Amino acid sequence: MNILFVCTGNTCRSTMAEAILQHIDKEISVKSAGIFAASGGHANPLTVEVLQNNGIACGHASQPVTEGLLDWADLVLTMTQSHQTHMTIAYPEYKDKVHALRTYAADETGDVSDPYGGTLADYEKTYTVLYDANKQLIQKIKNQKGAL
Repeated sequence: MNILFVCTGNTCRSTMAEAILQHIDKEISVKSAGIFAASGGHANPLTVEVLQNNGIACGHASQPVTEGLLDWADLVLTMTQSHQTHMTIAYPEYKDKVHALRTYAADETGDVSDPYGGTLADYEKTYTVLYDANKQLIQKIKNQKGAL
């Protein structure tokens, strides 16, 4: 399965989600991108710090969402409902594979808060939300495979 995480700038949330999922499940191919991302930017230093504090390496380079990435992905998971709305308007042909992460993984409403400009504690809270959502996502994928 190929999963694409999407946020705004691809330096905090989607970067963290990608690194976490790669760390906890090596069988899933994962990438991340940003709706308004520049190509080749670095992950936010606090993102890198939180990941390293949790034993996860981060050698990230940001990238914008492209049709090539959307073609590659089996599942596109956004950090917010508004990201999902933006993606379905900008790329209507991919709307069936675009979902908000928390809604898709755990049938929860709510967005993944953007820690950008915040403190290390804000990044740690985002990490916890993303870690939990990724664990729920993996369980959902395994349950779907078992149902086939």
